[in-house]
Amino acid sequence: MGYTAWKKVADLNWENYKDILDEPAPKQPDKFVGETGTQLEKDALSFIREDCEELRFDLNRLECTDRDGRSVKPNQIPYNMERDTERLCLERAIHNFMQTGIAADAFNIYFCYLEMFVDRYGKSKKIIEKLAEFEMNAGTLLMKHRDHYSHSAYVFILGLSIFHNYAPFRESYKINCMKNEQATDKEASHHFLKYWGMTSLFHDIGYPFELPFEQIKTYFDDSIGGRPFISYKGTDSYAKISNEEKGRVQKLYNTDYDFKTVTDVLAYNICMHLGEDYGWSVNDIKEKLLDPKPKFPEQFGGFMDHAYFSGVMLYKKLFEVIGFKIFDESYMDVLSAITLHNSLFKFGITNIKRPHRKLKIDDHPLAYLLMLCDELQCWDRISYGQNSRQQVHAMWFDIKFEESKMLCTYYFDQRMLKRIENKSVKGTYPKMKEAYHPDSSDCYTRDNGFVKDIEDIIDINEDKLTLDINVKFEPVTQHRTLRTYLSNSNFMHLYMFTVLVHGRGKGDKFEKLEKYFNEASLEFKISTIERTKKYAEYLDAIGFFYTDRPVAYELVTEEDINETDKEEIMGELEHVRWVEEKKAMGWTSGKAYENERFSNMNPPIRDLFRMNKLIADSYEELDKKEQDKDKEPLRELLPLLDTVDGIRIYKIPGRENR
Repeated sequence: MGYTAWKKVADLNWENYKDILDEPAPKQPDKFVGETGTQLEKDALSFIREDCEELRFDLNRLECTDRDGRSVKPNQIPYNMERDTERLCLERAIHNFMQTGIAADAFNIYFCYLEMFVDRYGKSKKIIEKLAEFEMNAGTLLMKHRDHYSHSAYVFILGLSIFHNYAPFRESYKINCMKNEQATDKEASHHFLKYWGMTSLFHDIGYPFELPFEQIKTYFDDSIGGRPFISYKGTDSYAKISNEEKGRVQKLYNTDYDFKTVTDVLAYNICMHLGEDYGWSVNDIKEKLLDPKPKFPEQFGGFMDHAYFSGVMLYKKLFEVIGFKIFDESYMDVLSAITLHNSLFKFGITNIKRPHRKLKIDDHPLAYLLMLCDELQCWDRISYGQNSRQQVHAMWFDIKFEESKMLCTYYFDQRMLKRIENKSVKGTYPKMKEAYHPDSSDCYTRDNGFVKDIEDIIDINEDKLTLDINVKFEPVTQHRTLRTYLSNSNFMHLYMFTVLVHGRGKGDKFEKLEKYFNEASLEFKISTIERTKKYAEYLDAIGFFYTDRPVAYELVTEEDINETDKEEIMGELEHVRWVEEKKAMGWTSGKAYENERFSNMNPPIRDLFRMNKLIADSYEELDKKEQDKDKEPLRELLPLLDTVDGIRIYKIPGRENR
């Protein structure tokens, strides 16, 4: 393994404290995969850990003498060490999400990505949070609708696995995306993580435009023929670009094309990739495919394409957050891949209902991978729509590679076998044979639609990539150990509550607390997020829960929540969480701050480098001062929730502490 700042600083720490440490020299934390970890998870984590070493490093600062990195405050750790720590944060976020699949853990992936590659999460959070909240509340009014928030996180992880394992894709990516055939695998991995992350995590942010359109269709029996339907006006003014942006795009493409809207920009990039092979000009794509989409859905079979809105929205947000000066062709490829992924390519650029040319990897690697992963990712998705809730869906998935063969396995709940055999469900997705035999794993065939749907879009066979798809029925608990709690709120945004928790007791406005929150490094932001997410578990342990819904239970008072025994229970749980988190992030234990250099490299927070005994042994062995720090989350909870409209804490009737 090559140089990493984390390893070098860890070695320095050990040198300073080897006389008092009852441990061998430090090593980077093990990969976060246990015996139940799937190959998909292992490959994604291997990509982050092994392929992305020195991610975002300043190679001119390999010595650990600079102080530009942050920790709890600016200039506390070396710059490159902070970058390595951020990479570890993303790795942990992927691991935690793969272990649970819940939206709250998908949140950490979005948070890490935005903080690392875009800007502060607070600047971009609306486009993600609006999607999650909108579809949660509006999706139930549709006939067919499933989650897109966790779905996009899975698509991201699936793409990492494919890039890690499939060499032809990596080579095509260097040539067609990086425009650098001589790029090293490490350089390609760094580039891919940034631009694939943006492509996959944001490819569905335009769904709120499609949802109301589909709701009206559902109200009128899922058709717009002879019935009222929604279309969108004002898209030209929304998509209009400034003269400054126009000049930047013209310079980027070395053209005098008269760019007036984001639609023009999208059409130009799509034409560069696909125009010659499919016979489309820039103006054809713009005037016949992109411009009419939001305005005249009747011209497109009565469908509204969320992918178009995703491309336009992401362009607007990127220019708002990162500015046009660093906007390069790679960003444009992201936007066009997103715009193509739903119906534009299938029924516009080409038409899969007639003889057609399928998309090849070299045509547009990001679009190719997004279409492939978007189709494959049909497991573990919350069903909101009326018909979707009645269908049987795969609960889990795994993928293994044998050279150019992708061995995909979809796991279904064993309890659903009887329903499937009795044909008491309306359908399954992916579709299985009408007559399923439990002894057969060949449940997906090219005749039943699923594999054929993929092969109709992208040219898998031409690119020597083979899909081998199988089904297994297993107990739900085989892949997930998930505890749920009564605490719930559709409207308590995790980010907002985290900022309040971080700034507890300061009594300032949210904007000022957010600025204070952003002074911390990504590692400590994630730590506060994890602490905030644990409130549901902590409250459950002492017989309470929070909700923003009116319930006929007894409200909790400060006297109830600050009882000594409840504080002890909460304090011990918080201590366990904190210790596990620090160990997973590579912290070592020891006496604190006897060496000035060591003190500067590591944050002066809660005596992180205490004696081994204090970290390894029980909560009871901590002194009162240390225990009080672990009790803070409980003491601050009610005052914090009072600042969040409508959220209250209630007692769980008939429950004793456990």
